[in-house]
Amino acid sequence: MSPAHEFPLPPSFSTALVDQIILTAEQEYQFLLNNTEYVRLGIGPFFHRIKEKLGNAVSGTDSKLKYALFSGHDTTLAPLLSLLGVYDGLWPPYASNLVFEVIEDTAASDATRWSVRIVYNEKEVTYRAAHQSNPVRGACSTRSQSRWR
Repeated sequence: MSPAHEFPLPPSFSTALVDQIILTAEQEYQFLLNNTEYVRLGIGPFFHRIKEKLGNAVSGTDSKLKYALFSGHDTTLAPLLSLLGVYDGLWPPYASNLVFEVIEDTAASDATRWSVRIVYNEKEVTYRAAHQSNPVRGACSTRSQSRWR
């Protein structure tokens, strides 16, 4: 049986062959995701849109925007995780999600008032992505976003 679809494998395919194909595909994928230039060129324009939305939320440029949803596949998510420096080498599971939350701390000064919290599949990855933690709910300051590759 095929692990993904519960259909029988063709007679010429063994489970060992399928496992080898999957392993080879994952190795090729990891090779590509470890190539910084490839990742930047591939996912960079999309990541720029995300950073732009975050910046607009902080600056008030898009004051009506409360929620933005982007949809993609594992081949979108893995490079984005790699760009952020939080890719764990595992193929993103089905229905994975990556959340960027913009947080306002009204008690803080203007320079540190806004933060971004990043959550991947219900696990916070903010610190790993920004390399700088902020006490506001584990978020990173919006100034540290410039360090994101």
